[in-house]
Amino acid sequence: MASFRGLRRASSCILSPVIRSRPLTTSPCLNGGNWNKDWAPAALPKNEEERTAKAKNYGMIPEDYKPMANDGTGFGDYPDLPAIGAHSRNPWEHYDMPHLKRNYGEPMHPEFDALTEDRLDPAFAKQPGYPPIWKQFLILATVLGVFTIICTVPIYRFKPLMPKQYRHGYNTDANVQMVHYTFEPANSTESSE
Repeated sequence: MASFRGLRRASSCILSPVIRSRPLTTSPCLNGGNWNKDWAPAALPKNEEERTAKAKNYGMIPEDYKPMANDGTGFGDYPDLPAIGAHSRNPWEHYDMPHLKRNYGEPMHPEFDALTEDRLDPAFAKQPGYPPIWKQFLILATVLGVFTIICTVPIYRFKPLMPKQYRHGYNTDANVQMVHYTFEPANSTESSE
């Protein structure tokens, strides 16, 4: 028991400046409990007045405001914005945040983190002059097919420069006596004579 009191006293001396400097009101749970109600999606607009108010809330004109479909993702009244990547935006415009190519107060796409300049732009493949996906597949299949034919058909394989070496030398006659060398010690041959 005494060791526990000593440990508590030592830890309070070490941690007391940290504990005293942290106010207790920093935790959102202590400030009312339901702190994330401000981030919950609002209901879809039911009439034209609500639709105009929601458009004004997101900084859009009422003609451009169209809420996202209620498909269970929980976006609520958030506007249905097109997926335009930062690469497709005007590079010469003076943005408030030039590294993200966006302005302050501009509504963001729900998947904004996938539409930054270092990611693949979904609008880039739809630009004129870019081949459609079926043409890209045909080009890839052609290149791989030609490479497969070159590697597998024996006509195009490497041809050796020397004639094939047989057991009897260049002569294919099996009756020709070939000299075979052995590696016996020189003493054993002299002692047999």
